[in-house]
Amino acid sequence: MTLELLQQRVIQHLSCIYGEVELSTTLEQLADRLIDTMLGDDPVRDPTPHK
Repeated sequence: MTLELLQQRVIQHLSCIYGEVELSTTLEQLADRLIDTMLGDDPVRDPTPHK
């Protein structure tokens, strides 16, 4: 999956989730931030995989 396709899919999901919510940022910006967090060298998450 290319990064562009990933961004499109994330935007689609965010649109379904936040479609009727007024946000202070665009879905594209929110998707970029989410993808940066997911792919970053220092992600904000528990490194232990969920079982």
